[in-house]
Amino acid sequence: MTEMHRPQQRDHRSRMVIQTAIPELTRPITLKTAYAQRVYRRTFERLKADLYVLTVRLHANGLEDAAKLLESQCEEEFTKIGADLNREIERVDVLMSDAGVTGEASYERSETYQAKFSTPLANEFLNLLVRMDSLLARYDVLWLMKTISTHARVDNSINWQRRLTKAANRLRERGNQARAKCDEIYRDRMKRGKAPEGVAGKEPTDVAALDLDDAGDVDGELTAVDEDAADVGRAAAVGE
Repeated sequence: MTEMHRPQQRDHRSRMVIQTAIPELTRPITLKTAYAQRVYRRTFERLKADLYVLTVRLHANGLEDAAKLLESQCEEEFTKIGADLNREIERVDVLMSDAGVTGEASYERSETYQAKFSTPLANEFLNLLVRMDSLLARYDVLWLMKTISTHARVDNSINWQRRLTKAANRLRERGNQARAKCDEIYRDRMKRGKAPEGVAGKEPTDVAALDLDDAGDVDGELTAVDEDAADVGRAAAVGE
């Protein structure tokens, strides 16, 4: 289902209000595990707003190079998380097959959400979350069948929850940086007597470039993702 809404965006540091038309799609997602539900409730609404600022609003404010670079880096990070999830799912499936474990656990408190997204990357994060939930449900089956220990099940689940939460938090920092830069451009344009054009408007070409070194410390954060992956690998010794 496609929706168009026209929210008012108000920056708490100023009195300016910018109205924009943002396209959205809605998709239902069902999350069975408490860990995946927690990530969705705590991060997704803010995450989709941050991704919109990083991939759309920056571009509309004349910062095309910064927008393209940040979008590319977000895509790389999500791709790496997805690849690590796929590898772990494959490994756990082999473990289940070797142990003769079949079937799925039922969950009394599974949750279905009508998730709205306004960028392709937000939809990709939902895909990651659903895959993470599927992996964690496999851990639950292995635990119920006494193939893995309680410690391994909990540690694995917490590490994956932490990894997706950290990815969302890094995007929040980048989003804050991007908002501040866009607001600076807006105020500068107002001082020069130019009327705001909204998110779809083309900004002057003499706008100062966004300092990517300040945009969430991208390189350092992507290194942190690798460290998170190593932690997951260590915790994923499910047979021990």
